[in-house]
Amino acid sequence: MKRLVYALAIGLLTLMAVPFVLAQATPEATPDNDVPVEVETALAALNARISAELTLDQLQQYSFSQQVFNDSSLGCPAEGQAYSQVITRGYIVNLTYDNVQYDFRVPEGGASTVLCSEVAVEPGALPTVVTSESYPMEAPVIAVAPVASEENGPRLLIVANGLPENETLLIGIGAVGSEFTNFGGTESDETGTVMADIPLPEGVERLGDIVVVLYTEDVLYKVQSLPISVEGLLEDMSG
Repeated sequence: MKRLVYALAIGLLTLMAVPFVLAQATPEATPDNDVPVEVETALAALNARISAELTLDQLQQYSFSQQVFNDSSLGCPAEGQAYSQVITRGYIVNLTYDNVQYDFRVPEGGASTVLCSEVAVEPGALPTVVTSESYPMEAPVIAVAPVASEENGPRLLIVANGLPENETLLIGIGAVGSEFTNFGGTESDETGTVMADIPLPEGVERLGDIVVVLYTEDVLYKVQSLPISVEGLLEDMSG
C-alpha cells in the first residue's frame, strides 16, 4: 500500500503542472484586490442585489474556482433555457455576507453573472474572511487520486505544494458550489508541501463533482481549480 501511495504521489506531483497552468491562465487581476475580474463582477452583482457597496474584505468569506463547463449554462441551467453546447470556461464565485452564501457563475472575462443559488448558513460554519493577500492565485496546486487496499479500504491521496512552511492545515471536502465539511487535518513540510492520505469520506460518492480545500481558522488557502468526479469511484476501485 505504501509503495502505491508513494508512486501515486510522485505521479500527481508530475501531473500537477497541468492544473498549475490552468490556474495561471486567468484574466488580469484588479489592482486593488489582486483577484480575477470575475470575482469583482460577482461582487458588483451582489452589491446590486442587496443595494450595498461592499468590498471583498467586508464579506464573511469568499472563495472562487476556475471551472471548465460542458455548455454555456456554467453548470447552472435555467428550466426551459437553451444553451450553446460548447466547452465554456468560467468561475464559480461564492460570496458569504450576513450569513447568506451567494453562488455566482461568471464566464471567463466577466461579461455577465448568473446567481445560481442563495443559501442561509449557520454563523461560524465557514472560515473567516479570506483576503487577497492570503489567497495566492498561482499556488498551492492540489491533486487528488483514489487509492484502495483490502486492509485500509478506499482512500484519497491529496498532494499540494506552494503552501507556507510547517503550517497546520484543515482538509475540507464538499460538492462543487456547496459548503465544504472538515475531514481532518495535516501539516505542510519545510518546503510547503502536503501529502495527506485520508479515508474516503462517507457519502462522497453521492456528491458528484467535489472540491478539496486546505484552510486554517483564518485563511482559506486553495479551492481545487477543477472538480474531481467521484461517480463510480467505489466500483472502479473494487474492480
